[in-house]
Amino acid sequence: MTQVFKISLNSFVRRTEHTNQLKALIDEAGATLSRKGRSRNWTLSSTKEQAIQVRHAIEAANQSSWLWLAKALEIESPRLTTDELRSIADKHWPVTVTTLMAITDCTSAQARTVIDDIEWGQ
Repeated sequence: MTQVFKISLNSFVRRTEHTNQLKALIDEAGATLSRKGRSRNWTLSSTKEQAIQVRHAIEAANQSSWLWLAKALEIESPRLTTDELRSIADKHWPVTVTTLMAITDCTSAQARTVIDDIEWGQ
């Protein structure tokens, strides 16, 4: 079971331009964005994989006002476990170390370990 974590996004709408496009991007990744009551603060709920997908999509969108969210996701999202890395590698098999590192932001040692485990049937 994948664990969902939450990130508080203070002044989300005021800090971003083209907010509706960003909301759609977050929704496409499967993450949930909700407003805290009537305040201007929002909460992003996502799994680790969804957070990585949102971050990569934000970086690819080339919107400078969205980059603070990508940085918050990088800092506040928990790291993937070996089992989660293996699951992602299985989905994208055959995968190279470089590709796995790009997809998951893991280290080269972690990527090599996961790929070796898959190739050697462990």
